[in-house]
Amino acid sequence: MGLSHTVSGRNQDLTAIAVLNLKSRFILPGQLTWPGSLKSSVLVLLFGFTYFLLGEVGLGIDTGYAGVTPFWPPSGLALLVFILYGPRYWPGIFIGIGLLAYSQAMPLAVAFLAACGHVLEALAGWYLLNRFWVKLDFRRVTDVLHFAAIAFSAPLISSLFGSTAMMVSNLVSWTDFILVWSMWWLGDATGILLLVPFVLIWRNLLYYCRDGADDSLLGAEIGEDCQYILKSNRIGQLSIYVVLLTLAALYGFSGAEVNTTGRLGLFYLVLPLTVFIAISFEQFGATLASILVSIILLFSYHPGWGPYPGSSDILNLLIVVIFICITVITAMVVAALFTERRQSEKALRKSHKRLQESELRLRQLSENIHEVFWLVDANDSHVIYISPSCRDTWGREPGAFYENPGEWGASLHPEDRERVFAEFENFKHNGRFEMQYRIVRPDGDVRWIRDKGFPVYNEAGYIYRLAGIAEDITEQKLAEEQKLQQEEERSRLSRYISVGELGNSLAHEINQPLTSIMCYAQGGLNRSKEGRLSEKDIQDIFGRLSGEAERAGRIINKLRDFVKRKDIRFSPVDINALLQDSLQLVDNKIKTGDVRVTYVLGDSLPLIMTDPVLTQQVILNLVINAVESMQEVESERVLTIVTEQGGDYVTISFRDTGIGIPQELQKEIFAPLFTTKQQGVGLGLSIASSIIESMGGELRAWPGDGSGYVFAFSLPIRHKHDRSSDALSNW
Repeated sequence: MGLSHTVSGRNQDLTAIAVLNLKSRFILPGQLTWPGSLKSSVLVLLFGFTYFLLGEVGLGIDTGYAGVTPFWPPSGLALLVFILYGPRYWPGIFIGIGLLAYSQAMPLAVAFLAACGHVLEALAGWYLLNRFWVKLDFRRVTDVLHFAAIAFSAPLISSLFGSTAMMVSNLVSWTDFILVWSMWWLGDATGILLLVPFVLIWRNLLYYCRDGADDSLLGAEIGEDCQYILKSNRIGQLSIYVVLLTLAALYGFSGAEVNTTGRLGLFYLVLPLTVFIAISFEQFGATLASILVSIILLFSYHPGWGPYPGSSDILNLLIVVIFICITVITAMVVAALFTERRQSEKALRKSHKRLQESELRLRQLSENIHEVFWLVDANDSHVIYISPSCRDTWGREPGAFYENPGEWGASLHPEDRERVFAEFENFKHNGRFEMQYRIVRPDGDVRWIRDKGFPVYNEAGYIYRLAGIAEDITEQKLAEEQKLQQEEERSRLSRYISVGELGNSLAHEINQPLTSIMCYAQGGLNRSKEGRLSEKDIQDIFGRLSGEAERAGRIINKLRDFVKRKDIRFSPVDINALLQDSLQLVDNKIKTGDVRVTYVLGDSLPLIMTDPVLTQQVILNLVINAVESMQEVESERVLTIVTEQGGDYVTISFRDTGIGIPQELQKEIFAPLFTTKQQGVGLGLSIASSIIESMGGELRAWPGDGSGYVFAFSLPIRHKHDRSSDALSNW
């Protein structure tokens, strides 16, 4: 639908005036029907009567041809009505021309064709404004030029209809067709150029004066224009300039049949004065000066007067109209240029202010955060910006990095330099950078840095800058190392405690090979004294001695590894074999505790990837706990050990028949320093849980059926985490 269907009331009318918001690019049949309501019908009649009055004003200029005028304000009125209310008010044009035909004794055929031409003219202008989305606040040069082009294009229709009708009706000779058509065309164009901008611009000011700056429908920019023109000193200036322009136009154009050089000079001052007013007061000044000059030039004209006495009257008027059109368009373009300039300067000031505020916020941020913010060029890696906090972190002034692009690389620790350079080169291509490295300050102090970078892309989508934030994590690293040492000491303490608990079993195990060695040595000595020791017997005795010594050495090495190991070394392990081998170390404790061990071992279990020494520590801890928990029961003491596969894990469970754990304490059994033993320190289960988790498994516990407790841990068949010696830093 047209504008008349998209706006209603004073507010929508204001919107249409401020910025033409045309939503339809096509004329629908319903927009050309007679308005149905009584109010609309009255408006059509009012439109027609106003059209008639303005037509009488235009026809008051004598051209020597009846019905032809160099200034036809009804064309501007018609386009205004179509802009503000839509084309459905077209019947008003027929009413207005009908009244003019009656008053001017115009033939009905000529009046009808002229009315059709003016309706099509207004429709064409309205459609073209829609088509090119012209904003009728005239603040942009492009909008002014588009409007001027439409103002000259639309009257081509009405001028062709009207001049042809006059020729056919023999009101004008065909030899004067070009002059009549030109006058008709320029007269309609002048009416549009003068009336439409003047009404739209100055009605904005009227609404602003009535409703004030709070009327948001005017828009912020138009409200600023109104404030700009309404300054008290500027109103006075405008009044003075208008008086000067009026005097120049009146004195230079009228009052004598023959022009003098002085009067011609004043006449030619009209254009620069109009342009000066447009520069000073923009759209308001341009429209006011243009319409004032046009009225004076047109209505002060008399045959034989003015600056062109040597030409015919109609040619004189054509020259005057062309001068008016040039003046109007020039003034509007100049006003738009200076409006754009003022808006650009304002936008530039705002941008500059925002840039200053942004720089201030960035400076406040960068100067007050502990981290170091940096920005470098992706091509040559020269430093564009580095925050002042680099003084505290790097021990260097920011200027050192600006003056010497290699300063950052020189600060890297020699052991980390190659690795960091390689990672930074990758950063330039893949846009990802996050690592930890060491730097050496000028005073020799070594600091740990956590650096995280991200790419900055240009408009073409390529990385052209690299930005990042570097943080000094030396204190954090020291705290982590201290914690690791504490955990290591705690783990070693647990091993020493376990060694103490394993003392009897280890003594028994080592005593066996030592006893065998002593027996073999004593037997060999006795047989040697008796002379019954052959060379073969000597070899057999020494072989047995060597085997028993190796057996004792293996037991001692296991004990040493058990106590001193601190890193994880994954290897394929047969869990059933490791389990039975581990229980040999506590065989004496099991026997002295009167505990019967029952095995339910899974058949053909796959090898698991684990650290055998650390896993053995967990097994020994759980077995010793189970044996000790059954010492207070009088019933049969049974430890059931089960191995089984479940998915990608192998699970080992230890079920005892001891006294169990009270329900209120069950949630704390894996907490450090928690124990139910009178002589315990509460580290065994906590460390065991950390060991299993570090190898990708899980240690669980739950009450047994009827009595006792169950502890079970699961380990992956293939380890899921590639861990180094730092893997145990959390226990």
